[in-house]
Amino acid sequence: MSFLPDSVRRFWRHVELNLREGGTRQVIHKVFWRAGQWIRSESDYLVYRLDAASYSRTPSLNLTERALSDVELEKLGYFKSLLFPESMRDRVASGMVCHGFFAGDELANVGWVTSGYLELEPGERIYEDSSAGIFDCFTVPAHRSKGIYTDALVRMIHGARGNGARTVLIAVAPDNYASIKAIERAGFEPHRRITLGRRFGARVRVERAFSSGR
Repeated sequence: MSFLPDSVRRFWRHVELNLREGGTRQVIHKVFWRAGQWIRSESDYLVYRLDAASYSRTPSLNLTERALSDVELEKLGYFKSLLFPESMRDRVASGMVCHGFFAGDELANVGWVTSGYLELEPGERIYEDSSAGIFDCFTVPAHRSKGIYTDALVRMIHGARGNGARTVLIAVAPDNYASIKAIERAGFEPHRRITLGRRFGARVRVERAFSSGR
């Protein structure tokens, strides 16, 4: 399939994934679900913000860190690189940086960092001068509940500050309680709540304040 455009390969990978997970019935279900999402959909994000200039927390775990290329991510078995290698390649090519955190020789956590904006989802961003965005973080299941996500965030914040960021932004789904705890432990404070939606294909975006109690 290497001769096909990336957009076609991405589409076919989605079809293959759904066929593998649930067969033809799941593919049909996803087609109708996508149509429903186009007619009306909503996604909520809690956006947190942090002042990097005065940040004083330090890492507490014995992790090693390095930037990872799309090729390295695939070799390490990062599930998104195995499922959607074109998307990961596009991210790296656009300037997004993937940070890998290792416990010994094992990949424990992955986090992506952008400069000047936070990516909420493809096509939806929050722009802020002299900022960095942290998004799409993933802790390998075998390394969860060990404080690794918080430690990785602390390290990425220091890295962003070293690259000139004065503020750091991160977003999380309101029902992702474990990630919210880790984000707040790392020192982030509530910034705004953003609802993204579609009404018959048209994008809708609503922003409002929120507190740590949601």
